[in-house]
Amino acid sequence: MTTTMTNSSGTEIHPGQIWADRDSRCVGRTVHIDSLDPVTRKAHCHVRTGTGGTPPKSPRTVKILIDRLRPTSTGFTLVGCTRHE
Repeated sequence: MTTTMTNSSGTEIHPGQIWADRDSRCVGRTVHIDSLDPVTRKAHCHVRTGTGGTPPKSPRTVKILIDRLRPTSTGFTLVGCTRHE
């Protein structure tokens, strides 16, 4: 797995970043990037908070295209970082 990738908006994406979902159906949802797959150009993430901002009832992982990690109406906003490998 790759440690850093750049999306179509020029944003550097790396493990440890925390992103907030901007989709109006998922207000309050945040994801933490665990790893990046250069073949599929997807970020492998775990959900930190679900819709409404509450922790998920069970651990959940998701794969998100790195080009969705940008501040559009259905994209994501970078809100923090826990580490950079």
